[in-house]
Amino acid sequence: MKKKLGLILGLLAATVLLVLTTQQTVSAKSSRTQAVYYQLFKENAADIRLTYYHLRGSDRVTKQVSESQLTYSALKVADAAAAKEKIADEAQKYQGITGVKESIEYKDTYLIEKVSVDYTKANLNELAKKLPEIKLDTPSGRKATYISLKKSEQLLKKQGYQKVKKGQFKKLAVE
Repeated sequence: MKKKLGLILGLLAATVLLVLTTQQTVSAKSSRTQAVYYQLFKENAADIRLTYYHLRGSDRVTKQVSESQLTYSALKVADAAAAKEKIADEAQKYQGITGVKESIEYKDTYLIEKVSVDYTKANLNELAKKLPEIKLDTPSGRKATYISLKKSEQLLKKQGYQKVKKGQFKKLAVE
């Protein structure tokens, strides 16, 4: 049961910070932000929605927002109190990290977790230190300096996420 929770929360943490690369500059000509949407949907269990914001024409992610709905049955708990107790340690990891906001709302049969990472404020080394499942090393062995949209999208597709148009998410049947 702890292993399954660790897997679910590990997936959330991994998708929050994903794949890093080593480019150091962004085109000053790109000033318009675009959003890209992904979803991992498991019927009667999970609805994880990710939004990546990046500058038009740039591979650099400037902000990432996730909203996850997880049923208590998927967490193998009976109610909100048990869910809160079970994920308290994992949720605590996000607290106090510069540029990161995390909150959890407990409903009757499911929870909603929201995580926002502003990469213009966050320090990647601090993220990696406080979230040890995040690896900053690139394939070349260098430390990454930004989040790559292209690499993130490749990893998301391997993990089963589907790219969606804004507003066209599948909806989890809850309550």
